[in-house]
Amino acid sequence: MEKLLQPDLGLIFWTIVNFALLAWLLAKFAWKPLISAIEAREKKIADDIISAQNAKDEAKQIEENLKRELENSSKTAALRIEEATKSAQKEREIILQDAQKSAQEIIARAKEEIDLQTQKAISEVKKELVNTALLAAKKIVAKESSVQTNAEMVKELLGEIKK
Repeated sequence: MEKLLQPDLGLIFWTIVNFALLAWLLAKFAWKPLISAIEAREKKIADDIISAQNAKDEAKQIEENLKRELENSSKTAALRIEEATKSAQKEREIILQDAQKSAQEIIARAKEEIDLQTQKAISEVKKELVNTALLAAKKIVAKESSVQTNAEMVKELLGEIKK
């Protein structure tokens, strides 16, 4: 057991030679491809990070543009609704004014018609009263032939008719 713990120069030499040979083989054939693969991977990851950042920035811009467009659309829609409301209000006022004018015209025509009919009725009543008065006068004249009495009676009747 003690022999295992004691260093042997031959074993040390061959261990160093094997390690140096392995290091040289790894450096010649494995390190460059491994380092190239690692560097390529790092570059790809860096490019992906940049690409993701660009995509994120682009998405942010698109979102801001969409917000602006939505606000503009909302404002435009609000303006259109307001314009339509104003237009409808104007139309309503015009229709109401037309209706009021028509109603006033109808009322004026009705008043004229009423006045005309009233005048006509008064005229007919006057004619009828005159006829009645003349008939009464004829009867009275037939009974009394005084001209003065007849004139007074006609004046009285006409005065009452005018009232």
